[in-house]
Amino acid sequence: ILRWLHRGDTIYDVEIPEDAEIVKLEGATVIYRTNKIIIKNPRKVDDELALHYYKISNIPEKSYYKALGAVAVMNYKKTAMQIIEDKINKDGQKYEWRFDTPIDDAEKGYGPSNNLTSIDNAFAYGFLSRLYDGRVRCDGYYANSRVQIDKSGYGTFFPRQMVTSKYFAISLRGQTSCEGFVNASTNIDVNVKFYKKLATNAYDVFSIKMSEVNIPSNTGGEASLLLFYFNDVLLQPGISLINEFTDIVGMEVFFTLNDIISSNPNDKATYGVPSDDRHTENNPHFSLMIYEVLLPKSTWR
Repeated sequence: ILRWLHRGDTIYDVEIPEDAEIVKLEGATVIYRTNKIIIKNPRKVDDELALHYYKISNIPEKSYYKALGAVAVMNYKKTAMQIIEDKINKDGQKYEWRFDTPIDDAEKGYGPSNNLTSIDNAFAYGFLSRLYDGRVRCDGYYANSRVQIDKSGYGTFFPRQMVTSKYFAISLRGQTSCEGFVNASTNIDVNVKFYKKLATNAYDVFSIKMSEVNIPSNTGGEASLLLFYFNDVLLQPGISLINEFTDIVGMEVFFTLNDIISSNPNDKATYGVPSDDRHTENNPHFSLMIYEVLLPKSTWR
């Protein structure tokens, strides 16, 4: 339930009548289909109920990052902060994001104290320096998003070689080129590639995909923070690449738009179905608006 809270705002108790037909879906482990159900006891989902479902949840560790996106879209602040405290700050570091502070108050806040420019001043120059200065959101203190991409994304070489890093984070939201779709929940796949230069002048590529994550769109400024620990994605059964993840010289980010769910069900009929391809002529365009790229506590040479 925790991962799907962005799909609606009402929870029901469900009973299956004795005469109902129950069929297990082919290829599924825990998914069944029935031709009869009885629903009762409707309850509006609020932050307290979302927090309850989080506390009783038992899902794969990496799924909590997807759940964080879902509860952030629905503005369940207590639940989001509890997930951050339990799952993201698990190494004891206190990183704030939603309640971040202006860049001048560098003693506090996720971006101001952990941005790449603060780690190495070489990141303070060039067009993409706007993604490295700790301005993780827009709220009147901070500027609007700095880089806008369609599905082809962007790639860059770093001004230094990365030696070590615990995790990667990116602050972003969606935006359509048309009116409507206000505060929409957008489902995307985000691909991140890191490039390691070899002695032969070739490159090893570390590809990481965040599938079916939910971010806010057309919010006027509110963004979502997506992140992963390198240990979680590069050190798994059958995958042991963490010791090779060093001397990183560049990265690439691109995405695929899966669906955009508007609070107004008529938006797609009124404005068209947004496309992540900027060359599409008959549909409104969808872009990712990127505020910040973070590699907190990373080391460089």
